Amino acid sequence: MISVVKPEWVRDSIRKGKLATPRQYSPDPKYFLSDVVLCCSDNVPIGDQEAIIGGVTALGGAYSKHLTKQVTHIVAIDMDGDKCSMVKSRSLDIKIVLPHWYNP
Repeated sequence: MISVVKPEWVRDSIRKGKLATPRQYSPDPKYFLSDVVLCCSDNVPIGDQEAIIGGVTALGGAYSKHLTKQVTHIVAIDMDGDKCSMVKSRSLDIKIVLPHWYNP
């Protein structure tokens, strides 16, 4: 099967040295969160994490358990967690959002 992907797929595949997952690069408008790689702070309840992760991935986004270079958003209840502290201290270009940022 040949996937239709955004041009960023080629750039990221070359950078990684292997083929990137085509699903994250879909131009289909129903996958409007395809540019989002989500990470949850430890202060977000597990049930909320599962619901948010499920919703984001259903709309084309991805999830990372750990803070990586690909993460674009951290879901957190407050700024006290380790992941939020790391983003602030290193001035990383990662958005920190509340759990209700994802509201289906």
